[in-house]
Amino acid sequence: MNVPQDLKYSENHEWIFIGDDDTVLIGVTDFAQESLGSVTFIELPWDEAEFKKGDTWGVIESANGMLNLSAPLSGIVLEVNPDIESNPEILNDDPYQLGWLIHLQLTNPEELNRLLTPQAYQKLCTAD
Repeated sequence: MNVPQDLKYSENHEWIFIGDDDTVLIGVTDFAQESLGSVTFIELPWDEAEFKKGDTWGVIESANGMLNLSAPLSGIVLEVNPDIESNPEILNDDPYQLGWLIHLQLTNPEELNRLLTPQAYQKLCTAD
C-alpha cells in the first residue's frame, strides 16, 4: 500500500494535497482503489459545485461494487479532472498523480486540522 508522506488523508480513504492558497486537490487512496478493484465508472460534481464536509460529492463504480465519495472538506469545485470520467482506469493506474479527482477552493480552511497524517492513515488501514 502506497501512502505518500506529503499528503493528508480522510477516514473515508481520500487523499488531500494542500496548496498555498486555500485550495486542495482531492483523490482516492491506493488502499481505496485496490479495495474497489477495476474502476469502470466515475461521476464527479460540476465546476462551481459547492458542498459541505460530509456531503456526497461523487460516485465510483467498479468490479467490486460502488463507492459514494464523502467530502473530506467544505468547498467550491474549481476544476474536475478532465480525463478521469472518460478514462476511469486512470484511478487504478495512478491514484496519486494522474488520478486526482477535484481541485477545491476551501470555504472552511480550519477543517484541514482534522485530517489524518500519513502515519495515522496507515494505522487506520491496517486496523480495517
